[in-house]
Amino acid sequence: MTIDIKKINFPHAIAAIVVVGSFFMGWVNWNTSTIAGTDLATGNFFKTAETKFGLPNPFPQLSSLFVGVWLLPLAALVAAVFTVFKRNALLPSVIAGALGLSLVIVYYLFSQQLVELGHSFTLQPGWYVQACAALFIILLAGRGQWPLKLFVILATIAGTYLGYKIVAKQAEKNILEKTFESTNSVKADYTVVADTLIQEFLKNDTAARHKYNEKTLQVTGVAKEIKINSDSTSTIQFADSTGSYAIFSFDKADIDKVKTIKNGDAVKVKGICSGSMYSEILGITSINFKRSVIDF
Repeated sequence: MTIDIKKINFPHAIAAIVVVGSFFMGWVNWNTSTIAGTDLATGNFFKTAETKFGLPNPFPQLSSLFVGVWLLPLAALVAAVFTVFKRNALLPSVIAGALGLSLVIVYYLFSQQLVELGHSFTLQPGWYVQACAALFIILLAGRGQWPLKLFVILATIAGTYLGYKIVAKQAEKNILEKTFESTNSVKADYTVVADTLIQEFLKNDTAARHKYNEKTLQVTGVAKEIKINSDSTSTIQFADSTGSYAIFSFDKADIDKVKTIKNGDAVKVKGICSGSMYSEILGITSINFKRSVIDF
């Protein structure tokens, strides 16, 4: 089969190749952890979120389906080949574009949940490139059919956003309803002063994580920063002279107790250590705690 170069839809072919290439680029940066488009398919996305930030997969029932994300680059490659050989590339383009748009929305919304837990994130070039390329691979596929193309784009954006919010809300409800032994009633494995704990992590992070991860700690310190989130969850932060800190996350049931505490107050809290994170940019270490309670 001969290829007539003059008849190739180069803008569409380029968009398809960019969709493939940007899928392997970094999309978001959680503190110092860069997450690529491929990480959702490989399982590294939620593994990093849970082990480093204490935020587990809100869709555990869908874990086995995430391998299907590899359909994105595959469909984009098919679209590029179809374009070169003058085949109808609308279907593979719609599949690749819709998946790309869905993924960039999911990455953004999930990263916003990290912010609510006191962490930070930045969108990386790969996220923006994928978002633009996903739009163009749909819009440039074939000729005409603009109503269909616009419908696919708008339906994908709206459907992904609403679907994520519905499933995330149900996941939160399930977590709240799940029966945990109250942290209040659990005997602390270790009783420490905040400054001493932070210094222990700074001295040997690996040893400290091995010692404290998933252990219940009773920590006494001076509240450096108190944050009340829009969903009534909250955090209390203890910091030392280096700027490194231990941060405790509280659920909605503790909102009234947290509100009574002011910056500079001496506080005793109990929580489950969920790991630490070193920021090369800021040069500080953060130690994260989940299922925390005020220990009066």
